[in-house]
Amino acid sequence: MTPVTENFDHIFNAHDTSSMPSLGVLQDLDYENKNWSSPNFAKNAAELCLSEKWHIDSPRRLCYSKERSSSGLQSSSHTLTAEFSRSAFTENFFRIYHDSMENALSCWLNERNCPYSGFIGRRHGNKSMLLSDAIESEWGPNWSNRICARVCRLDRTSVSIRGRKLTAIEEQAASQTLQTVIIAFAAQWSPQRNQSGASTDSGALQGRNDSTNISIINNLWNQARQALNSTADIPSFRITFANIVFSLTQKPLNVHQMPELAGLYKLFDADPSHLFLETAVRQLFSYRFKLTKSLRQRNFQYKDKRAGPNQRRFNHSELSRPSSGLCRDEATGNVLNAEDEETFNLLFWLGIMFDTLTAAMHQRPPIISDEDSKLSCVTTSQHHSLIPNEFEIDLDGMDFGEYTTEGMDVWGNLFLGDGRIGQQVRNVTWPCTYKEAAEILSDAAPVKVLLFRRVGRLQTLIYRGAGPECVEEGIRDAFEVYGQWNTTYGRFIIDCIAHHDKIPARIQSWYIILAAHWHLGAILLADTLEDVDRAHLGHETNRESRLRSDVIAVLRHENAAAISDIAQCSLRGEAQYPPRNQGFHDDIDRAAFLAEPWTAVLIRSLTCAGSILLRKVDISSHSIHLPQNDPSEDARRRCMLCIDALQCLGDKSDMAALAAQTLSDGLRCKTQ
Repeated sequence: MTPVTENFDHIFNAHDTSSMPSLGVLQDLDYENKNWSSPNFAKNAAELCLSEKWHIDSPRRLCYSKERSSSGLQSSSHTLTAEFSRSAFTENFFRIYHDSMENALSCWLNERNCPYSGFIGRRHGNKSMLLSDAIESEWGPNWSNRICARVCRLDRTSVSIRGRKLTAIEEQAASQTLQTVIIAFAAQWSPQRNQSGASTDSGALQGRNDSTNISIINNLWNQARQALNSTADIPSFRITFANIVFSLTQKPLNVHQMPELAGLYKLFDADPSHLFLETAVRQLFSYRFKLTKSLRQRNFQYKDKRAGPNQRRFNHSELSRPSSGLCRDEATGNVLNAEDEETFNLLFWLGIMFDTLTAAMHQRPPIISDEDSKLSCVTTSQHHSLIPNEFEIDLDGMDFGEYTTEGMDVWGNLFLGDGRIGQQVRNVTWPCTYKEAAEILSDAAPVKVLLFRRVGRLQTLIYRGAGPECVEEGIRDAFEVYGQWNTTYGRFIIDCIAHHDKIPARIQSWYIILAAHWHLGAILLADTLEDVDRAHLGHETNRESRLRSDVIAVLRHENAAAISDIAQCSLRGEAQYPPRNQGFHDDIDRAAFLAEPWTAVLIRSLTCAGSILLRKVDISSHSIHLPQNDPSEDARRRCMLCIDALQCLGDKSDMAALAAQTLSDGLRCKTQ
């Protein structure tokens, strides 16, 4: 069995999975050659989904019940057929999760780019990166459900963090909740959705309102939300991860409501999905606090036993490492080994990354502050190598070493050219090896997050009414990241756009999603900078300089144009529909950006770009034919690319369909 069809029954390993669709019967099937998107399969899946649902029969027990149709299934052969169809339906959704979420996490989240990973260390003052063969295999054509599997394993070995074992009912509920959420997440790619391509006619939206399709998506989304609510008091990493996955799952909308462009942004902010992310991040922060406190106490006890009262020395790095590679709970004997520590650190970093982007988009402070995300606040058996040995303090009052936190700030220069991770930055150009492309995109992922973090800092300074010097420093910090990107990762992505059709499918999906996020961050920077200058919060001379150079307009237009280029590349893939058979599920393979698990971010990116370009379209100039290089015609063409991309995304997102229709109506008013 290939990693694509890795048995989720084995991953979840629930005590009792009898109430869930059995996946074991599907182990020997050839999923690579199955046409999961066929009309007949979609019809059968829809009928099964409508006739079956999960329900709560106790505060901590989720059950899966079958509501037989009026005709009923009398014979055992019919029952077996129904069980098989339901299993195939479920496996189809797990395949979509694998090809979207786990594919993206292979680039975004690994020991190479996680600042809390023990694989990132120092050797004689020079940063060194130890990358396991397992990570490289995850970049290849056959990747596993790595994060899901590791989270499930962590959940069963983390009694030392939770303080108690889960009951059998809680174990079952945790596994079923995660499965329910994964199915709801993958249902966004349902083949029942509109197949109208890039059409932006008003009838396309009306055609989406098929009652069967609405019932399916609503039913699955509501089941997942109900499962999360009913298991909120269970201390489980599976439930924490389920909250993260569900935060990427858009709530179905009533597509008949047609807001103006300003109302569309209010609709973005009203999306409740980010509330589930906030729940997950708070849970992770609580676990982080407990684990760090436990390991520090164990360290001090260990050091006290080894040193006499007049010889004991305090080393700041001891706050960031236990006495051995294992964290053992004395009451239960359970062990959190090095691999599980790495899993927790990866999950913690995933929560911080997603929270950082969400905070900047919704203009709120991040849940985990800059101070609480410093490396010195994260305890792991491997992390002593991140902190120089010279930070040592003699507690007997003699020979104090100088203590400083320089270099331990995740949001400083850790990811830039003079930081430990940033020292690996190379000017890679395409064509290059597959491994080199994967490495540079993996290294770029946290730099993108850093831009959002510094934009968020600037937003916070505005809220606090900070002085001009602090505000200008925040602006310089944000543009430092922007400039670093443009001289390194930005050049590589420009190469990727130029050679898009020659690039492997996974590299295509990684660079397109990464670049779309980055350019949204740059547009948010322009918006925040405009708020600063309108309120006269910075130095007046700098404000006047920015106005003369029109830096805000340039920043917006350059990044909006770049987003339209990304849309054009992906839409070339849709033009080859039926799918290109490049290893992804058919519903993902249509366009490179359909592999995006966090659809809301991509929709914001395309909508912001489209609205910026729409404002540059001259109302009067389109009464005659204009050359391609005319600024207004170029803006119109690029705006249409964003609209077409949103319409393509509209096959999996009501929000995208609304955005496409709103922009299309605005463009039609200007050009007719």
